[in-house]
Amino acid sequence: MQTAEQQRVETPGLVPARRRTLGRPWTTILGLSALMALLGFLGGQLLGAWYWVDESMTVGISSHPVTQIPTVLRQDGTPPLFYVLLHFWMRVFGTGEQATGSLAMIFALACVPAAFWMGSSLFGRRAGWYCAVLASTNELIIRYSNETRMYSLLALLSILATGAFLHAFVFRRRGYLPLFSVALCAMLYTHTWAVFFVAATAVALVPCLVRAPDRRRVLFDALLAFGAAGAGFLPWVPNLLYQRAHTGAPWASLPTAKELFVRPVLLLGGWTSFLILAPVGGLGVAEMVRRRRSRPSVAYGIAALIMATFLVTAWIGAHLNPGWSPRYFVAVIGSIVLVAGVALSRAGRWGLVVLIALAFISARPDGLFSEPKYGMAGLSNLKGAARSIAPRLRPGDLVMSMEPGQLTTLYHYLPPGMRYATSMGPRSDPGVIDWRDVVTRLEHADVRRNVAELVNAVPVGGHVVVATPNFIRETDLTRYFKLVNRDGRVLIQTVARDPRLVQQVVVPREGTYPVGASAHLRVFERTS
Repeated sequence: MQTAEQQRVETPGLVPARRRTLGRPWTTILGLSALMALLGFLGGQLLGAWYWVDESMTVGISSHPVTQIPTVLRQDGTPPLFYVLLHFWMRVFGTGEQATGSLAMIFALACVPAAFWMGSSLFGRRAGWYCAVLASTNELIIRYSNETRMYSLLALLSILATGAFLHAFVFRRRGYLPLFSVALCAMLYTHTWAVFFVAATAVALVPCLVRAPDRRRVLFDALLAFGAAGAGFLPWVPNLLYQRAHTGAPWASLPTAKELFVRPVLLLGGWTSFLILAPVGGLGVAEMVRRRRSRPSVAYGIAALIMATFLVTAWIGAHLNPGWSPRYFVAVIGSIVLVAGVALSRAGRWGLVVLIALAFISARPDGLFSEPKYGMAGLSNLKGAARSIAPRLRPGDLVMSMEPGQLTTLYHYLPPGMRYATSMGPRSDPGVIDWRDVVTRLEHADVRRNVAELVNAVPVGGHVVVATPNFIRETDLTRYFKLVNRDGRVLIQTVARDPRLVQQVVVPREGTYPVGASAHLRVFERTS
């Protein structure tokens, strides 16, 4: 017969949470500070570099009065939490790239101690350190640590919600129910893909109910936690329904069946990382399976179930309402880090070797920073291009963009007082992309008439700026981008053939496509 103390040593999940998490406080603080410094260094390489379309749009939305942000977001398709937080942040620190990106960096840095807490409080200190290392070198967290977007906040909430769920429903520590409920509600207010996390955790409740001796109490706790989160999210539901009906991600392509098998590999760091992780991590998984009746083993299986269910429900959801993007998977980063970290922590010395290899592969600077800043259609050269033509412009000049999203970035970097328009007509609020029924509006746009009316309002001596994006091959484009290309060609032809307009300059130069150039800016002057 094992003593209670022996059982606690062999089963980390039974060790008191405070002792299991803190250990030696100063050692823990120093170790976590070092990992946070590493993440800050890796993510800080691009902090404050430039805005791409989604970032400039985020700043544009957050610049509105806080009471107007929910209404403005009806044009976009995302919940309001990050925008409200950024609104107050910008009132103190300003709207510069480094100032706004610092808010995202704070949330990213917080992922490291959150991952340590999740791993150590559930599976022991070794697992906690492995999870902390993986969080500090995770490619998704690093990439979005410097972006003025909600993804680092979503990653932090995912870690907290995952850990609290396993504590509350596997280990039956009911004190974690409020944390789970609050984190879940905050996720719903941060990104629409949190709905898939809700679905994944709801499915994960089934094995919790099956093995629980107090099923009625578990069911009551689930209704209480999920119900409280749902009640908190209820005020946003009318906006959510409107967004689902009129906005979305028309730029996104539908995921193929292959994505169901390839995406887990990519989430674990790519094929190189997966081929290193799989055999050694399998040793740790085998150890967990051997102890299949222990609560830590059950918790590990349920964390893997959450990850798998999230993937399947997101794939189905992307077919019902287009919107598939790798960055959205930060909503399940908690399970990803936990599944990989715990598996390696149970694999002995080889687990440590693989952890170091994975950290090096994921965090190597050449892999992260050799490409221009990522995003829809790249959009990395607009800052420099806009500033190079700014001295030519004056208030009242017209700026037109073939791709509606680029308008938000141009609005941020061009001088104040410009007028803005797309092929669909003028934009009174160019800091926000109006995604409402955008494909239908593109199909019915009278581009020639719109351009003629806009140019007529430009006085002699005024300027017309036309932004033309550099898209990928026509065969790879969605219906949205094909329409943008079609209407954009008409737009540029109409401007170029207007005898009243004379082209002055093209940035970058005509016929050149520098690395990272996502658009050309053509400046015309009205001479008659």
